[in-house]
Amino acid sequence: MKTKIDERIKGRETRITGNFEIWVGDNKIAEGKNRFTRYLMSSIVAIITNRECKGTCYETLYTRGLSYGATARVGKDTTTPTTTTMGDLVDKIDIAPSSVTRKLWRLEAEWKYMAEFLFKWNAEVLPSETIGEFGVWLYLDSDDWSSPLLNANRCCAGCTLAPVGSPGTRLASRIASADGKFTEFYYDNSEPLTYIWRLVVQIK
Repeated sequence: MKTKIDERIKGRETRITGNFEIWVGDNKIAEGKNRFTRYLMSSIVAIITNRECKGTCYETLYTRGLSYGATARVGKDTTTPTTTTMGDLVDKIDIAPSSVTRKLWRLEAEWKYMAEFLFKWNAEVLPSETIGEFGVWLYLDSDDWSSPLLNANRCCAGCTLAPVGSPGTRLASRIASADGKFTEFYYDNSEPLTYIWRLVVQIK
């Protein structure tokens, strides 16, 4: 028997997308679509498959979300396009944001669910420099597990349970001026720099 919900979602597809904004002080200087790495996509599938999460084979069970240790970095490269195999920025300025704010949005009228991260570097934290790339790191699995992996569990390498790629902080997304996502710009560090990063799941 078909329900009203069945009828409402019939013929629809679910999309995973993302977008970003770059702000210098109170001025938004760029916005566009995100580029994701393989680590983010494989981790989403792995977490759905997993029955439990472990720190080591002998610890009490615990669960860590993908935003555990979430952080971002900026970089100076302006010529290298983004690929799904990237594990780092090309020319990274290795200075953490001054603050990280996470939000969860539910837009029911659009069947849209969104995770938003706001990474902010206060004035004079970063050097004054040309910026051509941004990266976001989340708590992700590697994708070096054998395929198919039977009854996967997210735990340490060497565990007697089939491990899913030793979770750790890995590059989830990179946007670059070389991709045409934004125009590289000279950042004057007398003002704060803000990078807003979103992941969107929507039934369309």
